[in-house]
Parts: sequence; structure tokens; C-alpha cells
Amino acid sequence: MVVRSREKAEKYLYQHLGTLKEGGRLPSLRKIINECKVSQLVAQDVLKEFEKKELIYSVNRRGYFKCDCVEPDKVLDELDLIYCPGTHDREPMFDFHGSFSHFIGMMCGKRWLSVRMHFLENHLNDDNLNRIAESSKCRACIVISSPSQKVGEILRKNFVSYVNLFPNSDKLDEHSTNIVIDNDEVVELQVEHLLSLGHRKIAYLHLLRAEETIRDLQMRRECFFKCALEKDQLQTRPDWIQFGGYDSEDTMQVMDQILSGKEKPTAIICSDLQLPAVYRSLESRGIIPGKNISVIGENNLGISRVLYPSASTIDMAAEDAAHQAINAIERVLADSSYRETIHIKPKLVIRESTSTFNDS
Repeated sequence: MVVRSREKAEKYLYQHLGTLKEGGRLPSLRKIINECKVSQLVAQDVLKEFEKKELIYSVNRRGYFKCDCVEPDKVLDELDLIYCPGTHDREPMFDFHGSFSHFIGMMCGKRWLSVRMHFLENHLNDDNLNRIAESSKCRACIVISSPSQKVGEILRKNFVSYVNLFPNSDKLDEHSTNIVIDNDEVVELQVEHLLSLGHRKIAYLHLLRAEETIRDLQMRRECFFKCALEKDQLQTRPDWIQFGGYDSEDTMQVMDQILSGKEKPTAIICSDLQLPAVYRSLESRGIIPGKNISVIGENNLGISRVLYPSASTIDMAAEDAAHQAINAIERVLADSSYRETIHIKPKLVIRESTSTFNDS
């Protein structure tokens, strides 16, 4: 506990150093003791260590102040990425996470000495998360797909500055900056592209089970319902809007139900994860994507490029997300009160699986 208390006091001071201008005054010794729940001896020892590092200086009876020209890498030398995936074995954002991590590594090379990655398995483990947050090296982090408010509570308790990237919970963290996908834009791009090609009868396969409350998936499904109500050109049916499953057999079964009806859609919206099964189901009926029907995916996974014909899809803009995340954490470090919801704009990728359709 002594070591952990010391680390908490160190991070508390580092957090204040990031927000202070040169010559700015640090919290009093009493406040450090109360806020960090440490003894006076520990608090004084940490302050002396910071003086030796030439991060702060003391003025008799006035307190401690930030030294002039404190380099950013003295205040922060590592960034932590904490991954909290969804509950599914086949997390649809895995491919995005790989690209995002690549861009984060490139950008952090100019700002931090290193990046540490932590992958928390399908459910949050408070002990593991506490171990990460209590480390003296964990001073700032990007939390990816946080499924609960528990993450923020633990990080704040340990004086870790953080931003949330694509939180999965149905409620955003009001104590943090949240970087989110513009989910309405995702569906609008898909629907408008298909309508512009002459499609009116559009089916929608989503990834949201009945008992789940995953924010992004909920918002996209709701946006499709909204499009169906507000866009006169769009025609859909309740049995064309279904949970398409994470398993190929489930997806093919849903596709068979949709294609067995008297009235059939001329276009399919689905996740890239479902594309192979959608293609197989269409092929079994002699239907060719891009010729007899249009198919558009979501996430721009590698599979969308290698399928034949290659699939139109939505790029979730991993590079832009990385850029926004770095900018956001820098702003949080400079101003601990900084709060904002930042929307990432997706991009339409047009390939061979979508084509014009004449309904006459």
C-alpha cells in the first residue's frame, strides 16, 4: 500500500504539472496529503524527488512551483491504450483496432517515448484495471470501447488523465472527453448511395442481439428505422430488418428467410463481418452482387477488398480517430476540465458490389 500511495501522489503532481504554466503554484502539502491519502512523510519525499528532477522548486513559506521550461516528455513519457472489447468472440472492430494502434504508434513517436497496450478480455476485471491505473507510469490513456462507467471511476481515483474512444455503453462518460463515430452518418451514407443507384427495396442486417445495449449498434439500427420513415423512396419490410448474427450459419439462415419471401429486396446493408455469408447465400440462388443485387458493408475490413466482387463499404476513419484521440489527450493534460464529444466522420468506399438498378 505504501508503494501504491506514493505512486498516486506522483501521478497527482504530474497531472497538475501538465495543466500549470511556468511558475504556476502546485497544491499545498496539506491538499496533497488529503487528496492522495498519503502520510506527510510520503508527500514530502515525493516533492523532494520532483525538485531533484528539476520539475518544481520551493519557496519558503509559499509552497512549490513549476520550474521554467519543463519539457513535455518529463511530465509524460508513456501513453496507455486500454482495450475493453465487446462480449463477442468475433469483435467486429478488431481490424479497426489494429489500424488505429498503428496510427497511434506513428503519432506518439513524436510526442511520447513509448506506448503501452492493455487488452482486457471479454469482461472488465477490476483487479487488472486497478493494477494498470495504479502504476506510476500510467498517467494518461485512451480507453477504447469502454463497456461501463467503472473504467472512468478507477482512472479518476488514480489521477490518470483519459479520453474514451468509441464507448460501447449506452451512456457516455460525463467526466471525460468522448470520441464517437457519427453513427447517423454511417447509415445515411449507405442508404443515400443505394437510393442514388435506383434502389428502393433495401434490407438491413445488424449486429445487435435483443438483450444488448451497445450504443453504436443501437444508434445505427435506429437511424435505419428513421430513414425508412422519412425517406419516401426507401421501401423496407419488418422481416428485412434483422439481427444477422456473428456466425456464418446464422447469417445465411437470415438471408434465406429474406430471399424466400414473395417480395425481395434489391439491396442489402450488412456488416463486413457478415459479407462472406451474404455472398454465399446469394450465390446459392444465382444472384450476383453488383449485377442482380447491391450489397454494401460497414467497417472496411480486409475481407471487403478480397471478396469477388469486391464490396462497397464504410471506412470508419481510423487515422482520423487516432489524430483526434491524440489531440484530445493533449488538451486534457493541459486542461483537466476539458470535456467534449468529438464525432468521427465515416467515409463511403465504392467498389464492385453496388451498381445501378432499374426498377421498371
